[in-house]
Amino acid sequence: MEENLTWIIDRDWNICKDEEAYSRNRDFVHSLGLKCDYVGWCDYNLGDSNLDNILAKMKQYKENNSVEVQGLRGIYRRAFSLGESDWYILDLKWINASYQESDKEIVAYKIPKNCNYIYEYDDYTMATVSNEFRKACIEEQFSGIKFEWFRDVGKYKSEQYFKVYFSDKTPYFYSCNNLSINSVNDRASLNKLGGSLPKLSSVFYKLEINIPIVIKRTDLPSTDFSYYKYHKPDYVEEGFLIRKRVAEALLQKRIISKSDLKMISLVTEVPEEYQEYASEELLKVSEEEIHNSQTCYEEFMKTPRSDRKISEKEVLKALRKQKKEEKEYFNKPLSRRYCEDLIGTIYEIMIPYYKISDGAAISNEYTLLAYKESVMQTKEFVELMKYEEGLEPIQGIAIAKCADGDVVILNEEKQVFRVSHEDWQIIESWDNVETFLFQAF
Repeated sequence: MEENLTWIIDRDWNICKDEEAYSRNRDFVHSLGLKCDYVGWCDYNLGDSNLDNILAKMKQYKENNSVEVQGLRGIYRRAFSLGESDWYILDLKWINASYQESDKEIVAYKIPKNCNYIYEYDDYTMATVSNEFRKACIEEQFSGIKFEWFRDVGKYKSEQYFKVYFSDKTPYFYSCNNLSINSVNDRASLNKLGGSLPKLSSVFYKLEINIPIVIKRTDLPSTDFSYYKYHKPDYVEEGFLIRKRVAEALLQKRIISKSDLKMISLVTEVPEEYQEYASEELLKVSEEEIHNSQTCYEEFMKTPRSDRKISEKEVLKALRKQKKEEKEYFNKPLSRRYCEDLIGTIYEIMIPYYKISDGAAISNEYTLLAYKESVMQTKEFVELMKYEEGLEPIQGIAIAKCADGDVVILNEEKQVFRVSHEDWQIIESWDNVETFLFQAF
């Protein structure tokens, strides 16, 4: 079992104003030997052997600064290591880019390359998948899923995408994520869930809970796909469920990544602290609609379209604009001497960007590494790859890191890859640095 805590100090804004509060939050986090973002949010692995000492310092800090500190607030997450199971949850991708024109139309070229399963925001469907995903399901004759072409109104050539419709839902799921530290009763219930929660409940005054749901084995359908969904103002929970044989086939074809599979706790008896939730119905699609969709798709594919080229000038303009608007997330430019030393190396292609900022947090997902950070990250990456038996080494330099720990690599052919930090598989790729950076913005 893995436990993680994302936390921050809540202060009285009437006493401590924004910038001052952010600075004090950062100072306290750094005093613990931890890292945080600009306002003071910190991600902490609760498996740390120093946990008791950290919590004691948090509690003492709150007591010593009780006039301005309201308390500690956080989000607790629990996960289980991936093991053998009859069913898994496929973790769908969130796309920052605005690619959807309507509930029937998209601009497909705006979707990052090799993004095969995307979370849908509407109340009627749950996912959009690539044509590669769809073809694999049809070839393997998987049951319980249908596909409707998502009409592409973009003018450039791109992978095509399809809305997913399920034949069967999982009627009920059971969750304890409605619990939070707001009352004595909630604290008592949280303590029964074990792990680090009893320790946290004595220190935090607000704590959201994110623990994997459980499903009764008898509630799962005989088909290969299913879902559960519950959307209410006070609680949201949903999952894209795939049977073991689906996971194995899509992993073998490299359509899904192992890091995007999550364990489901399948039970015969529901634990005491878990509450029952009834899944909501998603939209159904008729065979006529599927047939019409396929006809339109086939006609569309007969019309040739050109590739989209993103210029370096276009990316540099966007980078300068973002630096002007969010300068606190950007560093100083790399010095001229360092830039001159990079000429003739694989780093030469990065010089125009380093001249604007030597490293930057360019989105919630991606951080462009400073030159020296890139050198260190590349060495670490190369060393770790040596221990991965059976994998072909990925050659190149680390130019960016992702929020979840994945690494972005630039190779000698000037292609860019996102490499999973869990299984070292390439899970996303871009034709060049310009395309990567433009989509990262």
